[in-house]
Amino acid sequence: MSEPEVPGWNRYRDWHQQLDLATSAPTTEALAVLSASLAASRFTIKDATASGFVAKYVDWLAVLAQRLDWTTLRVQAEPRPGGALATVAVVAGGEHRSGQRRAAQGLSAAARELAHRGHAVQVGDWRSTPR
Repeated sequence: MSEPEVPGWNRYRDWHQQLDLATSAPTTEALAVLSASLAASRFTIKDATASGFVAKYVDWLAVLAQRLDWTTLRVQAEPRPGGALATVAVVAGGEHRSGQRRAAQGLSAAARELAHRGHAVQVGDWRSTPR
């Protein structure tokens, strides 16, 4: 079985992208793993609730170089029969490679962690969303 991997989104096509991650894990476990994995990829977790959270990454070295490089993700999860469906949306920023790379790393790590815990994981493709 191959390891689940989350690719980066197409930053030139549309900055408002989202993907779905379906898992057999309960919603609370899926959110906890997603939150911890994104935090390990240097995202700051904010506004956490039972149904989701906001994760924000700022490249402070870029800020010191007078460039704005930040990405904000909204992660929402809902229970589904046999598990949970988490939707990850790029809600702000996201046009810079560093935030995109860190998001893909964190989401991939979350998918792998859920799989290592024995849960089925299916990662969808990034798709454009309306503003």
